[in-house]
Amino acid sequence: TQKDIADLDLDEVDWREGRIRRERSKTHKHDNVPVVSYRLWPETFRLLHQHRNPASSGPVLLNQDGQRLWQERIDGDKYAKNDNIRSAYDRLRRKLQIAKPFKSLKKTSVSLLADSREYRTVRGLFLGHAPRDIADRHYAKAPEALLDEAIAWLREQLNIAVNCPEEDAAAKTPRPR
Repeated sequence: TQKDIADLDLDEVDWREGRIRRERSKTHKHDNVPVVSYRLWPETFRLLHQHRNPASSGPVLLNQDGQRLWQERIDGDKYAKNDNIRSAYDRLRRKLQIAKPFKSLKKTSVSLLADSREYRTVRGLFLGHAPRDIADRHYAKAPEALLDEAIAWLREQLNIAVNCPEEDAAAKTPRPR
C-alpha cells in the first residue's frame, strides 16, 4: 500500500541482496505478524537505489521537499492527509490512460497467486498476514524460496520482464554503497 511504501525504512532494505524485510505498517503492532522478506524485481531495486534517501537512517523515499511521501495528522479538529504516492500514480494513470486504482495492483497480484496451483499457498505471506494455524505459527518456517519464485513469476505474468528485460535492468543496477 501507499503507507507501506512511505514507511519503508532504510534499515529494512538489504542493499546487497535486493530484498525488503519488514512487517506491514498496518499490522506491525499486533502479535504474530510475520517479518516478510520480499525479493525485489531488478527494475524496482534499480529505482530504489536511484531515488533513495541519502541519509543513513529514516525512510527510504522522500518527496522533493525532503518530507515523507505519506502523512496524516489532526489540525485542530480537522483530519489532514498528504499522499504523494497516490498523487504520482494518478498523474501516471491519466498520462497512460490506466483505469485501475493503485490498490488494484496488489489485488491483481493476489488474484494471480490464488489462480496458480504452484503459488497459491504463499498468498497470505505475500500479503504479510499472520499465520492462521498452530503449525505455521510455531513449527513451520515461512517458505521464503517459494515466495521468491512467486514474485519472479508475478513479474512475468504482469509483463514487467517484457517491458524491461532483466539483463538490461541488472546491467543498470547500481552497486551497493
